[in-house]
Amino acid sequence: MALLYALDVARDLGATDLVVVGDSTLVVRQASGDWRCRSPNLQRHFEQFRVTSVAFERLRIRHVRRGQNLAGIALARSASSRATDQATSARALCEGLSGGRLDHSA
Repeated sequence: MALLYALDVARDLGATDLVVVGDSTLVVRQASGDWRCRSPNLQRHFEQFRVTSVAFERLRIRHVRRGQNLAGIALARSASSRATDQATSARALCEGLSGGRLDHSA
């Protein structure tokens, strides 16, 4: 769910070249195409990922340890809380992580 939310936010912000980090080996490996999605419960999310991911010229997915994924934890909390202005919160988070600026050309 956090991956889908991150893609939605990145698309809404106009990003075209994206590096996504995640701490779920299952999600990272399935999204990268290394593993098949066999769970009927996850298949709907996987299909939504496939449809959404074509909006990006370049999309890379990296696995990190859970303790290193502070931005992912914050995005997951934001997605699950359904805050009224999630895009603004996510933009502020992304700007904080990028030193105060978002560079869509990199």
